[in-house]
Amino acid sequence: MILVMTLFRAFGAKRIVLGTVSLVFCVGLGGTYAFAASSASSSSSAPSTASTPQSGTVEGADPHKTTINKTPNINKTDKTANKTTPLIKIGVLAFRGKQRALQRWTPTAHYLTERIAGYRFEVIPYTLEEMEQAVKTASIDFMITNSGNYITLSSRYGGSRLVTLKAATPLSHQNVAGSVIFTRSDRTDIQTLEDIRGKKFLSVAPEAFCFQTAWHTLKSHGIEPWRDFAKLLFAGFPQDYIAKAVLNGTVDVGNVRTGVLEAMAAEGKLKLSDLRILEPKRIEGFPYLTTTKVYPEWPFARLKHTDRELSQKVAIALMQMSPTSKAARIGEYAGWTVPLDYRSVHDLFRDLKIGPYKGLGELTFASFLQKYWMWFAMAVSTLLISWIWALRTERVVQRRTRELAALNATLAEQIKQREIAEQAAAERQAAVEHLARQNALGEMAATVAHDLNHPLATILNYVNGCNRKLSAQNCAPEDIQKVLKQVEGQAAHAAEVIKFMVGFLRKDPQPRELTGINRIIHEIISILKSQLSSRNITLELDLGQELPPVLVDAVQIEQVLLNLIRNAMDAMANTPPPHRLAISSQRTEEGTVEVAIRDTGCGIPQQLQPDIFKPFVSAKIVRDPKSPGTEQNGPDTTKHSLGLGLSISRTIIEKHGGKIWLERTSDQGSEFRFSLPCAEVS
Repeated sequence: MILVMTLFRAFGAKRIVLGTVSLVFCVGLGGTYAFAASSASSSSSAPSTASTPQSGTVEGADPHKTTINKTPNINKTDKTANKTTPLIKIGVLAFRGKQRALQRWTPTAHYLTERIAGYRFEVIPYTLEEMEQAVKTASIDFMITNSGNYITLSSRYGGSRLVTLKAATPLSHQNVAGSVIFTRSDRTDIQTLEDIRGKKFLSVAPEAFCFQTAWHTLKSHGIEPWRDFAKLLFAGFPQDYIAKAVLNGTVDVGNVRTGVLEAMAAEGKLKLSDLRILEPKRIEGFPYLTTTKVYPEWPFARLKHTDRELSQKVAIALMQMSPTSKAARIGEYAGWTVPLDYRSVHDLFRDLKIGPYKGLGELTFASFLQKYWMWFAMAVSTLLISWIWALRTERVVQRRTRELAALNATLAEQIKQREIAEQAAAERQAAVEHLARQNALGEMAATVAHDLNHPLATILNYVNGCNRKLSAQNCAPEDIQKVLKQVEGQAAHAAEVIKFMVGFLRKDPQPRELTGINRIIHEIISILKSQLSSRNITLELDLGQELPPVLVDAVQIEQVLLNLIRNAMDAMANTPPPHRLAISSQRTEEGTVEVAIRDTGCGIPQQLQPDIFKPFVSAKIVRDPKSPGTEQNGPDTTKHSLGLGLSISRTIIEKHGGKIWLERTSDQGSEFRFSLPCAEVS
C-alpha cells in the first residue's frame, strides 16, 4: 500500500493508469484487431464447414448469375423524370434473380415518382451480400427485403420499417410468409424431417431468411444442419435453381421461400405432384405450402440517413396504393399495410443466436476489454504492485525462515541432549530401585534363614531323638510329651518369624479414616500420570457421583490400586495400540463401593486364573526394555514378577471387610474389581 501511494504521488494517478492501459493494449493489440476483423467478416453468416459452400455450387444453378461487382442498368423506361431531380435509390432483395426483381419492382419506383413531387425513384436488385454492402455504405435510401435480413441490417446499421408488404394470393391478401422443405415424391426413404439426417440439403444462403426459418424448425426436431447432414449446400439466388437441383437428383432435400414452388408450377417449370413437402403445416387462410411457421412479410424500410419527411411521404403513398394499381399487379402483391410486429422474428434469431443475437451469452476477451478496460487496467496495476510487494515479502520470509531454521536446529539439539539425560536418569533410577528390591529381599531372606534355622534345627533334633527312642522301645510317654512340648515351642517361634515377614511386606499398620474412594483414585492417578503418558495409555474415568465414604487405611488402599494399575500397564506393554485404561466406581445394592480397573492388554492365561491371587503365582512376563533381543535377532531377555502383588492386595481388601476378584479376561484385556463396605456416618 505504501508503494502504491508513493507511485501515485511521484507520477500521478492519471499517468499510472494510462501507462498500464497502454501496456495492456499493446500486449492484446494483435488479438483485439484479429477479433474485430473476424467479427466484421463473419457477422452476416452462420457457421460453415470446409465442405459447406457459401454460394451456389450445384447443378442447375445459373453459371452466369450477377455478382456484387455487376450492377444492372435500371429505370431505362423512366422518361418523364427530370435528370436534375434528386434520385432516391431503393435496394430490393432479388431472391428469384435480378432481372425478375427489376421487372417486378420498377413499376413501384414509377408509382412513387408520380405520387411524390420533386423526387425520382429507382430500384436496384441485390443479393444478400450486396444488400448488406449497400446498406453499410449508405448507397441506398430505402430497402425492400425479407424480415430476417431487415432485422439483421437494421440492428447493425440502423433504420426502421415504414410499411409491410401484402402478398397477393388466389384466396386472400397475405402479409406473412415462411419456408418449405421438400424432396422428390418418389423418394420413399424420405418421408419425415427425421429421415433427412445424413442427406444432402440445399438452401439459398446461411443468412437467407427462408433457410433460417427452416433451421429453426429442424432444431425443434433435434436436427443440427451444420452437423447432421452429409452435405449442407447453398445455391444463392434465384431460388428456382434449388427446386431444379432436387428434381434432377443433385441433392436430396431443398428449402425455398413459401410461394416459390407454386409460382414455378404456374409458370410451367415444374409439377407440384413431383415433389413431397416434408411435414407440411396447415395454417388457416394461408394458401401456400409450408413446413415452418409463418412470419411477417417483407418490410419497406428507411435507412438511418434517409430524410424523415421523405420517409413519411413514401409511407403514405405506399399505404394509399390500390391492389389493382399497375405497380401492385406487376409486382404481384396487393399493396402495403401498417408495419407488423416483428417480435416473432426476434424470437427466432434469439433462439438460433444469429443476427443481432449472435454470441448471446458469450463473453470474449475483446468484448470484455472494450467494456471493462478501465477496471482491467486497474486490476493489472494492482497485480503488478502486489507482485513487487510479494517478491519483497518473500525475500524477507526466506531470510527469517533461514534464521528460524537455525534456531530450531539449536533447540532440537538441546531437546535431544535433555532427552538423553532424562533417559539416563530414568535408567539409573530403575537400576537403583532394582538394587533396592534385591537388597530388601536379601535382608529379608537372611533374616528368615537366621530366625528359622535354629527352631527348625531344634525341631529336627527332637524328632530324630523321638524316633531313636521309639526304635529302642525304651521311652516313656512322659518323655515323648516333653519332646512334643519342645517342638510346639519351636514351631510357635517359627510362626512369629513368618508373622514378622508378613508385617514387613505390608508395612506398619496405619490408623483408618473416613475418606472417599474417588479421592484415593485421583491420588493414585496423579502419581502415575507421567507413566501413563510416557506409555501412550489413554485414561478413561467413569467415577460415580456422591458415593458414600469408606473407613479404610488410605495408604493400603492406594497400594491395592497401585498394584492393579501397574499390572494393567504391564499387560499392555507388549500389545499393539491403542492402549486404554478404564477406571470406574459405583455404589452397589449390597451397600458397598465397587471399583473396576479395565485394560486392553494381553489377558491372563486360562490355566493361571484359578490361582491368580495365590502368592508367587504370576502371569506377568514383561520384556526388559534394555534388551533388544527377539526371536529373530537373538535371545529374548525378560523379567518375571514375584507374584506377591495380587496376594498382598487380597489380604489388604479382605482385612478391610471387602473382597477382590477377576471379573473377566481375554486376549483383548482384563478387568479386576474390588469392593469395600460403606461406612456408617452418624
